Amino acid sequence: MTGALLSSYTAHFPWSTGAASITVVGADAGTLEDLYEYALELRDRWDTADPDSDVARVAAARPVPTSESQLLAAVARDALGVPLNALAEALAVDLIAGEAEATDAVGWWIRVGAAARAAGACPVADGWQFDLPRGEAAPSWVSVRAGGIAVAAEDDSRPGACACAPHAWIAMREAFQLHA
Repeated sequence: MTGALLSSYTAHFPWSTGAASITVVGADAGTLEDLYEYALELRDRWDTADPDSDVARVAAARPVPTSESQLLAAVARDALGVPLNALAEALAVDLIAGEAEATDAVGWWIRVGAAARAAGACPVADGWQFDLPRGEAAPSWVSVRAGGIAVAAEDDSRPGACACAPHAWIAMREAFQLHA
């Protein structure tokens, strides 16, 4: 026998700027539920459509009540020129990843909008699939085995850009620098 198959659990859910998902490998469903609940807390706190959200407070340089949102404000100062909603997606990935690292999962994948991060075992041999924006040259996706990845989508005047880094928020900053 080559080894036991590991169970995996996935949650897909909406985020204010697109879709999100969390997958845990080799952990029980309760681990996924805890990560999912934390993701929903961040999503609700950082809802870009809510003028009273912590993202709106950061954009207006007003004080924010939580340590996560204080970190978002610091990241925004470091990543000038990157849209705040894109940074919030990427930092949410990193914060959820920090929680995932503290679990008994042997692998995980977290994606929020245009940012993702992975570590450990993956249920498929090719790694986690990260789709690239439409209009990019082949391939239309890349395989991620560990670390963060982010995309700055193409617009009318610039092609899209994809970057990898140890953390998703750094990858987002790099993608937007390449996109400029």
